[in-house]
Amino acid sequence: MPRLSVVALLGGVLFLGGASTRLDSGIVSAWPALDAARPPQSCGLTTKSTRLRPGDVALLVVHCDAAPESVSVRLAGQSLPLFGFPESGGSDASESSLAGLVGIDVAAPTGKRTVVWKATLPGGRDEGGNLVLSVEPRDFPTQRIRVARRFDELDARTLARTEEEQRRLLEVLSGRSPERLWRGPFAAPVSGSGSGFGSRRVVNGRASSPHSGLDLEAEPGTPVLASNAGTVALADTLFFAGGTVVLDHGLGLFTIYSHLSEISVSPGQRVERGQPIARSGATGRVTGPHLHWGVRLAGARVDPLSLLAATGAPLSGSPAPLDETPPDD
Repeated sequence: MPRLSVVALLGGVLFLGGASTRLDSGIVSAWPALDAARPPQSCGLTTKSTRLRPGDVALLVVHCDAAPESVSVRLAGQSLPLFGFPESGGSDASESSLAGLVGIDVAAPTGKRTVVWKATLPGGRDEGGNLVLSVEPRDFPTQRIRVARRFDELDARTLARTEEEQRRLLEVLSGRSPERLWRGPFAAPVSGSGSGFGSRRVVNGRASSPHSGLDLEAEPGTPVLASNAGTVALADTLFFAGGTVVLDHGLGLFTIYSHLSEISVSPGQRVERGQPIARSGATGRVTGPHLHWGVRLAGARVDPLSLLAATGAPLSGSPAPLDETPPDD
């Protein structure tokens, strides 16, 4: 029987009690300690990271010597949706390999999180264990910016508009399409450098929520490409975010593109990785032209660069102009 690999991309620190070995690649392999009173387990955990911070993404692998009948991975009482793996290197997804994604929110408090995994082997024998995630502090810069008064002092009509737009956006981002639409590595939507994820904004002298996306350098009119395959969940002009497109990649994973000057897709449309979906601009509440790029994973606001680091290459270069997109945009 082939060795099973159950893989979960986790924003977190992972540790499984028992013997552990650090491999040459830096991966930590942890297997349950042997007990002479019972047969040794045929499933164990391999993880590349032992620390995490808010917004981070890490990789978790559960190996089994024999393909189990079922596997579950749970965090905070919620089941992690699993899918075929591997995702890169040109290999086809194996029936004996599964993967899942989970994110640690940008404002997550420090402390321990417990992942519970379970595999049911042929014959009905269960194996599994608990994995303790340790969320450590992450320092984010404070940025002081000024915006036009009309974006800071809202009249009753504008306030009602922004509240309705936020409600719509939260409704979209809280969904979980049952089908995984994305394949392979995610890619940045423009080639410009990025900065600003998690920064604490002080807008016109008042503290704001953490910045939940990445500001990518982009001249007005730059083509914006889909980071991966998905369905257009929203394509509209919003008061704070300006021209905005939200792509639903399935299983609770979304990417967000804001401050667009043009939108070339419509809600419900399927798009492929690298397909042009819009052009960058300086619409909404901004200090200059750029692209706001955000990622939501099961509601968690995660660092887009962490997603790239797990599935591709991060960006480099100088910072883009600041924006002040509301925290749930």
